[in-house]
Amino acid sequence: MARVYGSMGVVFSEQSNYAKALQHHLKAVTLYEETKEEEKLARVYNNIGIVYRAQNEDFKALDYFSKAQKLQEKVGDPTVGITLTNIGNLHLKQHNLKEAEDYYTKAKFYFEKFPNPRGLGELYNNLGLLHKKNANSSKALESWNLALQTFDIIDDKFGKSDTYLFMGEYFYEQNMWSEALIHAQKAAELSKQLKVLEGTALAEKLLSSIYEKRNQPNEAFKHFKLYKTAQDSLINHENIRKSVQAEMNYEFEKKEAIKKKSRKRRRCF
Repeated sequence: MARVYGSMGVVFSEQSNYAKALQHHLKAVTLYEETKEEEKLARVYNNIGIVYRAQNEDFKALDYFSKAQKLQEKVGDPTVGITLTNIGNLHLKQHNLKEAEDYYTKAKFYFEKFPNPRGLGELYNNLGLLHKKNANSSKALESWNLALQTFDIIDDKFGKSDTYLFMGEYFYEQNMWSEALIHAQKAAELSKQLKVLEGTALAEKLLSSIYEKRNQPNEAFKHFKLYKTAQDSLINHENIRKSVQAEMNYEFEKKEAIKKKSRKRRRCF
């Protein structure tokens, strides 16, 4: 049952439905804590961190990623590379490039030791962003191409949609409109197939900007409307998420308080 809740949480997270993702992950946490399955608990902690990171709650995200890393290193969990990548991503977001690179290097070591195509593909995606921030274009493109090759192994469309978007944004910034258009179209197509609102919104916004640069106002306006539609849906999810999350946080904290009291009573006897 815990595994089902965790899997459903991942699906909702990839669909940008973070309220339901968090709800299901927390149910999985409760069950795994009861059964003391630390390896599986660590993975759910990592996934909760991803949900909080997507909501720009970086401190909460880092807290859960750190909990996951600690448990994973304790039990020798081979998926620790994913958690290290996620911590590196938080440092990258904060422009702590050296710290990000250090975590990515550790993650790559684990992915080589314990093969994980999806995890490695995500690492290559983020290495591309790191190289881009370091103004190393050739390494950025090399990393993204490696990401596509890795995702192809497992036909991971979700990962590929991110890669195409990153490459589209890069080519757009380089004023390479044709290349930018090809990659943005691929990103939009995959995001729509997967019903990923956030990816769809970003890809449509990029397409609108590209067509504007190419002096194609009708196409630019069409994709801008598609962007607004996806964005409005995201805002609706955001409003629902805030109210649901507030309730879930209350319930979660209440359960934690009950658990602590129960532990104290057991110690007294």
